[in-house]
Amino acid sequence: MSRIHLRGESGTVVYFDRDALPEGIEKRIERGDLTECAPDGTVPDPAEDLVPDVPPPDAPPLPKRAASRDTWIQFAISQGLPRDEANAMTKAKLIERFTDIPSVS
Repeated sequence: MSRIHLRGESGTVVYFDRDALPEGIEKRIERGDLTECAPDGTVPDPAEDLVPDVPPPDAPPLPKRAASRDTWIQFAISQGLPRDEANAMTKAKLIERFTDIPSVS
C-alpha cells in the first residue's frame, strides 16, 4: 500500500491509500484545498527538486557527435552506465541517451 499524506486548510494531516483515493478527496486536491505533504505536515519546496543543467566541474566533457563509438562507450561508463549495457548500445542510442538529440531510425 502506498500512502499519501495530505494537509488540509486547518493544518490537519491525514493519509490515504494513494491508489484508492475517494473521488471527493481527488477533487479537493485538484482545487488546492488539500496539499500533499510529509507525515509531519511539512510541504517540500518544489525548487529543491530541481536539478541544475550544469554538469559538475569534474565531469568528463560530452564527446563530439562524430567521435567514435568506443569514445561514446567510455563516456557512458564514466556516467555510471554499466559496461555491458553500454557495449550493447549503438552509437546513435548512446548519443540519444546522453543528449537531447534523438536518433534517426
